[in-house]
Amino acid sequence: MRAAQRIEFDRGGYLIWGFPDRVDAHQAYVGGLVPNRTGLSLSGYEFRKAWVDA
Repeated sequence: MRAAQRIEFDRGGYLIWGFPDRVDAHQAYVGGLVPNRTGLSLSGYEFRKAWVDA
């Protein structure tokens, strides 16, 4: 992340307001996650429908 921010600062012309936290992996015992059409990492998932199998 530090390297990405350095590249953006040195070469970029766009203002980035922040780097939001995202989940991009889950264990096999987590269910109910259905990918969003956006194709983004789990940021598009609906965690209200997720469940954990103990």
